[in-house]
Amino acid sequence: MKRFLLGILLCLCTATFAHAQTTDFDRFVDMDGVTSVYVSKAMFDMMTDMQPGGLDLKGIINKLESLQVLSSEKSSVIEKMKNTARHALTRSNGYETLVRIHDNGEDTDIYQKKHSDKLNEFIVVTQEKKEFTVILITGRLDRDDLKGMIHQ
Repeated sequence: MKRFLLGILLCLCTATFAHAQTTDFDRFVDMDGVTSVYVSKAMFDMMTDMQPGGLDLKGIINKLESLQVLSSEKSSVIEKMKNTARHALTRSNGYETLVRIHDNGEDTDIYQKKHSDKLNEFIVVTQEKKEFTVILITGRLDRDDLKGMIHQ
């Protein structure tokens, strides 16, 4: 499962992901015990000539606004991140659950929130035994774009 998620993350980092304007997860960016990675639209624009694995990265990259990954192995931070995810990623806040995976004690959920101008926010939440990771993707991606990346 971890390799599958890392593969998806590599595809996303090589070609995709966007960051929502302000999220409930922003408070974790500079927190001790949290690893934070942010990739901006400008960086994605510099990657448009890359075409690994037959993916149409240029088409996908042009749709991205940003990518942010937050990860922690610190139990007190994990609890805070889990509580934030539990309260923020609800239908009443505009999020729809797209995928739920449970595999050998590892849980992964993928959520989508639609914004104006075809802007979409995808949030991937992964919990392993001693690690919690949140990936925020914002852009003009649709489900077919994500499906194409996952099937590569």
